[in-house]
Amino acid sequence: MARYLGLTSLREDVALYAQGQVAAGRFASIEDVLSAGVEALRERDEADQE
Repeated sequence: MARYLGLTSLREDVALYAQGQVAAGRFASIEDVLSAGVEALRERDEADQE
């Protein structure tokens, strides 16, 4: 079961970076920033396995 991860659950530097990305218009939400990060990690892991 998924649980909500709020900004207070993130390290301060990560939260500030994510907020900056949203403020700059690069992402629509903090969730989108985190999803992009997870996707990048997934792609890296798949490339490492090849």
